[in-house]
Amino acid sequence: MVDPQASEIEAFLTIPKAAERLGIPASTLRRAVKSGEIPSYRPFQQRIRLRLSEVIASVEAQRNQ
Repeated sequence: MVDPQASEIEAFLTIPKAAERLGIPASTLRRAVKSGEIPSYRPFQQRIRLRLSEVIASVEAQRNQ
């Protein structure tokens, strides 16, 4: 049986891919991750991964402060 929510699962992106989608430099995004402003994940000690929705939510929250 197929899970109806499976199509709503958001993929993880690398920092360069997320930066490309947002139109910002990867170094800017990497700095925000390093400072803890943006949540990140490191599955099995691989490259850092991000959820685009969390990056956008973090940016929006900082704009509203």
